Amino acid sequence: MRTFILLLLAGLLASTALATVTVQVYRADEQTPLEWADPNVTDVYQDIMVGTRLTCFVVSDVDEAMWSGGMQLSWDDWSRGNLAGRDYNEISRDFDGSILPASGQETYIYESPNSAGMCLSLSVDTALAGEWIVLDYHAKALGTCHIGLYSFEPGELPPSYEPSWGDPPPAESVWLQALSFNHVPTRDFDGDSVVNFTDFALWASQWHGTIAADPNMAMPDPNMAIPGDLNANNAVNVSDLALFCASWLERTDVPERDCEPNTSDVAP
Repeated sequence: MRTFILLLLAGLLASTALATVTVQVYRADEQTPLEWADPNVTDVYQDIMVGTRLTCFVVSDVDEAMWSGGMQLSWDDWSRGNLAGRDYNEISRDFDGSILPASGQETYIYESPNSAGMCLSLSVDTALAGEWIVLDYHAKALGTCHIGLYSFEPGELPPSYEPSWGDPPPAESVWLQALSFNHVPTRDFDGDSVVNFTDFALWASQWHGTIAADPNMAMPDPNMAIPGDLNANNAVNVSDLALFCASWLERTDVPERDCEPNTSDVAP
């Protein structure tokens, strides 16, 4: 069983106490925690490549007779990052694959788009301490994506409420946590879900490549006309090499199993 890591929500809660319900973020393997960019700043995570998939667990450190809330992205954030449930059931209109045993007798997960953005409404009943719900996150485009977790509880919004999260959550609710992901250009040029020598060879083939300056552009093209131009300065040089090396052997998704049934090795 995965070891619980309670995230300290400094600056996001109305009090200094630990929140009962939090979101824990892992790589796509569901075992490797995604590290924070700064160990002293919670929930602002290290850069991830476009195309990276993450796993988000909604967890509680105590039993709950009933809890409801949600996770919300503004429409601007939704254009860069996608949060989704697993195995949608057309009959129940729920995400059966996202419901974990500790969530209790009745668990509901609904997509609830609103004027502020996309919301996943969450509800559990007679839940135990543990992992309640699992959701998948996909980094779709360059830029930063914020996700807010809130609960339906009477109270005031924390003084540190961040407008970039979008509009406040529904009435009678409070923000519990804000997750922040920064998406950077991919280094996985061959799309095999891992940054390795094949990608280095593809990157090196563009060494010292440049892009002719466009006098009508005030800033470099963020979509990178040269894929190896990782810092978007219209050239492929040693600065890009440093960025490439920083992601060496990083994976964007779960490793694929070796096609040989008699080995437990995974694809390199």
